[in-house]
Amino acid sequence: MARTKETKQTSKTRAKINAKAKAGIGGLNMTITVKLFATLRMYGEKEQKVASETSLTPSDIIDRLRLPGNEVAIVMINGCHALIDTALNDGDVLSLFPAVGGG
Repeated sequence: MARTKETKQTSKTRAKINAKAKAGIGGLNMTITVKLFATLRMYGEKEQKVASETSLTPSDIIDRLRLPGNEVAIVMINGCHALIDTALNDGDVLSLFPAVGGG
C-alpha cells in the first residue's frame, strides 16, 4: 500500500516538473548521477554527474555521453527498471547496463 502511494506521488511530481520544463517555467536545474556498468565503463567514468537546465530522459543522457545506444540494454532509475524515454528528475540515479549473457 505504501509503495503504491509513493508511486502515485512520484508520478504527480514528475508530471509537474515535466510541465514546467516544457513551458520553460521555474528555471529547472537538475543533476543526474549516471552509473555505467560492465562493458559500458569503457566509454566513460564508472559514476558521473550530468547537469541540465532542461528535462532529460535516459535517451538524452546516452546521446550526451556519446554511448553506443545499441549496447545499452537495461535502464534503471533509482534502482527500478525504466523505459528509455522516461523523464528524469533532479537527484535521480540513472544506471545503464549492457546486455548480459551467461549460461
